[in-house]
Amino acid sequence: MITEYFLQYAWHFRLISNENLRTVTGEKLEIISTGKWNHNAGPDFLLAQIKINELIFVGDVEIHIKTSDWLRHGHSQDPAYETTILHVVYEKDTDIPCLTKANIPELVIKNYLPEDSIRKFYHITASLRELPCEGSLHPEYLDSIFYQKKFFEKLAKKSERITKESLTNKGDIEAIFFLEMAYAFGLSVNAEIFRQIAESIDFQVIKKLIKSPNALEIYFMGICGWLDGDLQETELQSFKKEYTYLKQKFNFPDIRIFPKFSKLRPPNFPGIRLSQLATLYETHSSLFSTMMEVKGIRDCVTILSQIRASTYWVSRFTAGKLSKSQSPKVLSESFIERIVINAILPMRYHFYKDFEVNIYDDLWSFISTIRPESNGIIDIWNRQGINPTHAGESQALIYHYKIFCQNKKCLHCEVGLKIFKNNEHF
Repeated sequence: MITEYFLQYAWHFRLISNENLRTVTGEKLEIISTGKWNHNAGPDFLLAQIKINELIFVGDVEIHIKTSDWLRHGHSQDPAYETTILHVVYEKDTDIPCLTKANIPELVIKNYLPEDSIRKFYHITASLRELPCEGSLHPEYLDSIFYQKKFFEKLAKKSERITKESLTNKGDIEAIFFLEMAYAFGLSVNAEIFRQIAESIDFQVIKKLIKSPNALEIYFMGICGWLDGDLQETELQSFKKEYTYLKQKFNFPDIRIFPKFSKLRPPNFPGIRLSQLATLYETHSSLFSTMMEVKGIRDCVTILSQIRASTYWVSRFTAGKLSKSQSPKVLSESFIERIVINAILPMRYHFYKDFEVNIYDDLWSFISTIRPESNGIIDIWNRQGINPTHAGESQALIYHYKIFCQNKKCLHCEVGLKIFKNNEHF
């Protein structure tokens, strides 16, 4: 079914043939400028320019599926439509006396819309494929401009969230960075939960806790409920005693936040990741300043690869349960890359974007040295012959898929526009 939005899209991006256009009364029509697409109340396009015979008109354009929609929408009584210079419809089903009286011409575009464009529209909107445009997508449609644009759109979205966080943290950049790091350490499964844990206590208290070995980790274990009940391990009994003391001293909130274990490999279990996060802040109390000075991924690896979970986790993956093997739980290089992508680079963008001239070039050069991600979304792109060469490109593809492809926003998509304008078939 043809929609008004598709007709607006076709008008805006000139999918309509501009050759031999005629109004319903047979007058020769030429589209000089489609005008500004208006997404608010009023005509669909503002300040358009058209030529009828030899006269040029400047004004607004209203687009409908049927002529009668003008009446159904009540435009005849709306003064906002008094500057309309053209009524565009897909099909004419009636005469509109007020338009005739005002000498407002009508254009029926059904015969001027390429059938291929209509077929593509139907195909994409009804598609159940992983990528709606599967079969028409070519790697050359995704050029370097596309990748950079999408990468920085994603950073801008994250910057909006960071701005909101700054309002609740009184602009304390170290506190905000702690929230972002907690979110990143949680990976996709526990990201929001780790953020809730980080938000559960004032950062000023955290700065006091990291002065004492294991104090922040003990707080994490307590709020996750791992120190509740009848504990069998001597170590956990000792942690519980320390937690009780710290709770009274710092007035810890009497809440429990339970991280998830499902769909996680043992090295990513929440106890290990929270312990590593606590160790990181015990080692680097001014972590934001430290990470804003790094020059590249190798600097990050050098700093973060020294971090490991506390000795309690050498023989465990979950609290209170010994594992068969013993090993220090360090930050792998692939995990460090995820931290850089999801926390460090977004913070650098947010912090420097308004006063560092070269921030865009610097960030793109930085992320171009990081290996591309490998996950389910990237696999979808790979099956279409699109293989990112670095993390900047994989981040762009992940963002674009989640915002556009997953929601079938093909008419909002620059790749979709290229497909609609291309003559090839699905």
